[in-house]
Amino acid sequence: MRVHFRDFAIGEGSLWLHSESGQVVGPYGGSGRYGDGDFWSGIVFGDTVTIEYLPDEAAATEAVPFQIVAISHIWDDAFGTGVKTRSESSDRRESESRLHAGPIEVAVGTGSNPPSPDESMQPVERSASLDPLRPKAARRLPPGRPVEFRLGPVDSPTLFAGNNSFRLVVPDNATRVTFTLESADPDVDVDLYVRYGEDNDVQDGRVVHDYVSEGDTGNEEIIVTLESDPPLQAGSYFVSVALFDTGVTAECTLTAVVERDGEDPGSTSGGPLTPGIPADFRLGPVDSPTLFFGSHYSFRLEVPEDATLVVFTLEPDADMALLVRHGEDNEIRNGRPVYDHAARNREGNARVGITHRSDPPLRAGTYFVSVIVFDTGVVAEGTITATVDTDAADCHLDVTCYSEWSSSAAGVAQIVFETGESSGRCTGTLLNNSRQDGTPFFLTAAHCVQTEEEARSVTAYWFYQTRTCNGEPPDLRSAPQTEGARLLSTTGFTEVGQADGDMTLLRLVGDLPDGVMFQGWDADPQPGRAQVTGIHHPGSVWDRFKRISFGQIISEPHSADTYLNVSYPVGQGHTEGGSSGSAIFSRPGIVVGALSGGIPFGIACPTQPTDDIYTRFSFFYPQVRQFIDTDFSLEFAHFANGSSISSD
Repeated sequence: MRVHFRDFAIGEGSLWLHSESGQVVGPYGGSGRYGDGDFWSGIVFGDTVTIEYLPDEAAATEAVPFQIVAISHIWDDAFGTGVKTRSESSDRRESESRLHAGPIEVAVGTGSNPPSPDESMQPVERSASLDPLRPKAARRLPPGRPVEFRLGPVDSPTLFAGNNSFRLVVPDNATRVTFTLESADPDVDVDLYVRYGEDNDVQDGRVVHDYVSEGDTGNEEIIVTLESDPPLQAGSYFVSVALFDTGVTAECTLTAVVERDGEDPGSTSGGPLTPGIPADFRLGPVDSPTLFFGSHYSFRLEVPEDATLVVFTLEPDADMALLVRHGEDNEIRNGRPVYDHAARNREGNARVGITHRSDPPLRAGTYFVSVIVFDTGVVAEGTITATVDTDAADCHLDVTCYSEWSSSAAGVAQIVFETGESSGRCTGTLLNNSRQDGTPFFLTAAHCVQTEEEARSVTAYWFYQTRTCNGEPPDLRSAPQTEGARLLSTTGFTEVGQADGDMTLLRLVGDLPDGVMFQGWDADPQPGRAQVTGIHHPGSVWDRFKRISFGQIISEPHSADTYLNVSYPVGQGHTEGGSSGSAIFSRPGIVVGALSGGIPFGIACPTQPTDDIYTRFSFFYPQVRQFIDTDFSLEFAHFANGSSISSD
């Protein structure tokens, strides 16, 4: 947990934060870290924080000279401001309990995904001549909820399919489905395509679909009923949009409304989970966020003694959370959900992976799986799938096993930051300057930290890595922290693949621990086929400690001046959510890029090469050379050598 202070002015007084386990953060004094009374505290580990304030003598009788305006619960999702329960007691009646929102605005942490990018950050894939886009699974389209998205710009008519499509699951008793597409600019020509059972596609330059709305504006509608050709049926409908106007960006909203015959929403769920087989559920409607648990609502999975990895995946059609607990059912106690592991979907799926490194670790026995429904007034449907693996292994490469990269690893840190609505995790790297004067410049991605407010909330964790090759990672709370940063420069990032790039340069504010290493950089463009190395903190089920990946620069589908593509062969490491912002090195100590995004492939080890997109440092260099290269007018000043720093 951490606390956001405002109007902080305690003069000669002191303030500390304490956890239940004895951890202490602080002291803070005066007007706070930035001298203006507004700052985030450091992070304490636990679900309770005690604030100790020792005023100076002159202020001992006055009102408390600060405000607490937000609390961030980072490691677990606090599930919003109120959750009631729907359980089944012995007499089969509902029992309810509520979480009451306090007077403090709560900033809920994600626990796994960075704010704007994270695992969902993917390259924009386009077609030059209505060739199909062929990536991964379509995004879930929740019934009755508008979904906003952006397409383009394109240089020829383009069908956005694959992971740019949406998928609507239609129930058995549906009688009518209405798909509505609205563009913020009605003069932008977009068309709407719908197909049952498989994605819309392009064959011989023509779109293959079941239904289409092809007007000349940005507003389209498709209605599918039992009398349509082909008629409405239960199952998955894929929805794709084509953008015909070139050189423009289409801001769109897509809505699907499902009407049912003789609808009796009811609430069905519960029962045993069979590994690998999706279990359907249907819950609600509810009038406030509701936890469904008990023998009629919770699912159960039996985990054997030899299990090494268990994954629970929630595929919802509404805003839901997945709760998992070993040995006994999830519940509400003293107004709070009680669980071992949790994930909230917000957009897309929610996934909980449990290994022997999880907290609490994987154990044999019964796991109970429950769902919280946040959307009110709708029937929430979806599936829960459990997989059990008995020979899963951590396929990330431990950076400690590669001694030649130890100096580079000593300049890489995991960062935690606040975005206003959530907490996020990314990776960043300490950069040297040409003067080598120890100024703590820090490079990360713009999609991680892009504003001064976000920069001020940054906490960097150093040396979160194993002590011996493939050893057990340390407790994160023992890793040295550096609190606070200031924003120096950032690109105008909008999405991966756009020419504005994706980099941010910070100046860390707090003290650096002994032993950190400043990394050099190379402002020259890197050639294709060059060997490169990434060092990062992936959001892995096997823990977030520092890893290394060995790859090669390949041809770029995006702006060659802005981005480079790196391919990681099978067995040579890969990145995940949390790796965003991490540096790519041309050789030990020389940074040539920072991670912008990649296509997520799930929890299992990749079985084919994985490709990532990095923003080129050569693209960002002209924007930041005033900070890191004070002699940039000299021909030789293209990179600075790595050097260490000691607090002594």
